[in-house]
Amino acid sequence: MRNPQLELIYHTFGRHNFKKTTANLDLFLRRFNEIQFWVVTEICLCSQLSKRVQLLKKYIKIAAHCKEYKNLNSFFAIIMGLSNVAVSRLSLTWEKLPSKFKKIYAEFESLMDPSRNHRAYRLTVAKLDPPIIPFMPLLIKDMTFTHEGNKTLTDNLVNFEKMVCIAFLKGWLWVENIKQQQQTNPSYSSLHE
Repeated sequence: MRNPQLELIYHTFGRHNFKKTTANLDLFLRRFNEIQFWVVTEICLCSQLSKRVQLLKKYIKIAAHCKEYKNLNSFFAIIMGLSNVAVSRLSLTWEKLPSKFKKIYAEFESLMDPSRNHRAYRLTVAKLDPPIIPFMPLLIKDMTFTHEGNKTLTDNLVNFEKMVCIAFLKGWLWVENIKQQQQTNPSYSSLHE
């Protein structure tokens, strides 16, 4: 993204007025849906039970790698694909999944638990060091809620509390994350082993 901070602000404050300005963010969000439905499609198109079980294992492993490398957006997309009703109703497939993978998947689902405003996810993210790729729909929801739930002007003065909240959300995501990413070169060598 050329200027991810601005795209996030434009998306929050006026997504209808700035379509071309948020094109990269829109593509990023669309990619989330593509990954999610790719998982669903691949599993549902597989007619052999043993191959479906292998696919489940493979997607759980991919999700584990995404989590390990702090790509939480793709992690969520894969796990949401596996949680889709079209996949979750394949009871024979899930029964044949080894218990090791069932346990890992259960841990992943607990991380995605939306109760208490995604508390499990937020606590996990708070412990991570940048760089990370957060679950973008939740960040956008937080920014939209902050924007729409608070007046921009109060008594003809700028509502600085609102702006500080939005700046914190935006800054948490991009400024520290990008600075840290520029200072480190993450190793992806274990993916090739």
